[in-house]
Amino acid sequence: MVVVVVVLVVSVLLVLAFRINAQARAAARELEAIRSTTKPLVELRRTNDTLQSILRGARTARQALGG
Repeated sequence: MVVVVVVLVVSVLLVLAFRINAQARAAARELEAIRSTTKPLVELRRTNDTLQSILRGARTARQALGG
């Protein structure tokens, strides 16, 4: 009788483990999709930072030239 209960408990745990594994894999796929979708935003920030640096340099040059 104890063996039957142990087998049932282990079976339930295995089923739950497989479900959790499937859900974790699905979540990982979704996170990868989100990462690839938002990657251009990181690049846009870098571009914006670069342009701001160029603008600061241009303003400094203008002031140095008396403008």
